[in-house]
Amino acid sequence: MPGTLTNIDSQIERLLLQREPWTPRSPQEPLLALGVVILMVLALVLKYSSDAWASVDLFVFPVVTGCFLFRRQGVLIVVTALVLDFVTSWQAEVGLGGLTPPSSRVLVESLLQSIELGLIGTFVVVTLDKWADLRLIKRRTDDDLDLAKALQSSLINQSYALGQVAIEGSIHQCDSVGGDFFYFRPFEKKMVTFCLGDVMGKGISASLMMSMVMSFVYEWGKRSTDPSEVTARLNRRVSRLWDGKKGWFLTIFYAIFDEETGLLKYCAAGQQGGYILRGSQLPEALNECDPPVGVVEPYDFECKEVQLHPGDRVVLFTDGVSEARSPDGELFSSERVGEFLLGISSSTSGRDLVERLEQEVLEFTGGIYTDDMGILHFEYLQPS
Repeated sequence: MPGTLTNIDSQIERLLLQREPWTPRSPQEPLLALGVVILMVLALVLKYSSDAWASVDLFVFPVVTGCFLFRRQGVLIVVTALVLDFVTSWQAEVGLGGLTPPSSRVLVESLLQSIELGLIGTFVVVTLDKWADLRLIKRRTDDDLDLAKALQSSLINQSYALGQVAIEGSIHQCDSVGGDFFYFRPFEKKMVTFCLGDVMGKGISASLMMSMVMSFVYEWGKRSTDPSEVTARLNRRVSRLWDGKKGWFLTIFYAIFDEETGLLKYCAAGQQGGYILRGSQLPEALNECDPPVGVVEPYDFECKEVQLHPGDRVVLFTDGVSEARSPDGELFSSERVGEFLLGISSSTSGRDLVERLEQEVLEFTGGIYTDDMGILHFEYLQPS
């Protein structure tokens, strides 16, 4: 049954989106025209042959049906209905075959009928034309969104493994596209740079800004080993781009890891969601952060350092995780993420950890994404 209804819906939509319905395109169209004619004839017979039906406006049904099916060409059906209605009323008054001029009553009723049917037909045609225009715009918008989603997906790789570093990530946007992102790449010798960020807002505007931010990070990340310098440059550029308009901003955790020394240098600009996992120890929260990018300019961002050892992990997440809401409005919270990580075995792979955390959030929210969600897992592997 659902498949049948979907097929019927698609056929009706195809018919309504035609700009020239009279152009033969399918064998169903002559049958539809025949159906309108049958309705017209039935209205004529009932109105002429029965006093009970004489006062009923039966021609409304073929007029609405014809304008629905044939749009602007439905004006021919309106004119035909007016002529038939006038002839029926006139012959009912003077007798079948009579040539006596119609009375003023019949003329007035026919005039009112013409106004009524004309307004009804116009309403149906204009409404369907507007609907068709909106539907075509939606189709073009959907095509643009599909392209934007494909382009955005191409900017983000889910996995990275080189030497003693392994990174796994997951991004889910509430809309087709969104503002959450992560990025990683090798840098100089035995170094890896990576980041997780969230551009304020959702949809196309957030995705466009996200793409720009990723291009900035890529370009400036090749020139500096200081995360705070890259973040400050990003802050200056974003502040000039937005110029304080709409209160836009972005949060970002930008880090550079030295594989030889195990030193992780990072700058957290409004990005508080993160933990360090060190074997059997309690998860170590990364709570300290500077203001988001684009809020304060100029601003001296702080570069923090953490010494990692083989086997240590870093788990980052955007506010789509910590601020996910249950059906009762309760927040998932960073503390609940910490409790989840406390139960994670050291043998759990990065991909499994990311997927299990995402599933944990979905179970909490009742199976829906309440915001864009980004998760990044970084692991300093044991040497081969």
